[in-house]
Amino acid sequence: MSLLADCLSKTEEVAEDYCLGRLDAEAAVAFEAHYLACPRCAQLVESTQDFLMSFRLLMSRESVLAGSDTTFSAD
Repeated sequence: MSLLADCLSKTEEVAEDYCLGRLDAEAAVAFEAHYLACPRCAQLVESTQDFLMSFRLLMSRESVLAGSDTTFSAD
């Protein structure tokens, strides 16, 4: 399935995979070219990145409050 078809059928999954670094290099480059020209995908990438940043911040705060030095990353 092409990235354009993915955009139409499972945009959120592809945007999430992109933000979490789950796409291989070729797919990531192709998705970047697509989402820079697609307002729908650009918004999803931005929203997903905002969510991940908020999640990491929340988990870091929870770790500090719990006395743990555990950190979370998307890698």
